Amino acid sequence: MKAIKPANRWNADEGGIIESRSGATLAVGYAEGSPLAQKDFNSRAWTSFMECVNALGKYLPPLIIFKGLTLQQQWFPVALEDHEHWQFTA
Repeated sequence: MKAIKPANRWNADEGGIIESRSGATLAVGYAEGSPLAQKDFNSRAWTSFMECVNALGKYLPPLIIFKGLTLQQQWFPVALEDHEHWQFTA
C-alpha cells in the first residue's frame, strides 16, 4: 500500500449559525471589515459554512450554504470585494 501524499490529505469542516427574527444578532464576516451578513437567533433555519485545507496548508475558498431554493440579493452587502473568492449556494 502506498502512502498518501500530504498534498492529497484534505480535512473538511462544517459550521453554521441559526437564523432568526429576534433582537439578538450575529455578524458574519471579517472582524477588520464590515460583516458579510447579519443573522439573529430565533428561527430554526441554518446557514452552513464549509472549509477545506490539505496537509500542506493549501485551502479551498469557503462555501456558504443558505437555506432556500435560490440566493437572494438582500442576503449580501453591496460590495463583496473582501469575499470575491468565496462560494455561495442555496
